Amino acid sequence: MSGTTSEEEYSYRARNARKCLAQSDRLLFPALELAFVFHVIAHAPREVIAHEIIPVGALEDLGLSLLSSGKEREMERKTLQARSGY
Repeated sequence: MSGTTSEEEYSYRARNARKCLAQSDRLLFPALELAFVFHVIAHAPREVIAHEIIPVGALEDLGLSLLSSGKEREMERKTLQARSGY
């Protein structure tokens, strides 16, 4: 990089600064922010994003939760394996 920042980089940094100030000087999903910067989200499986990058405690603080827990996913996987005939 040449030392100058593009308009896109400037707007991204400004948006993150506003979010940080609005969230009591911290980013709610810092790993997700980094994943966005490095284009990881486009290449990561949905389960990795949901279970590794997004902290469950932060979702609960917002009154949100993931659609399926580990036990539910395991039961669904076993059901699909039983139906597959393999």
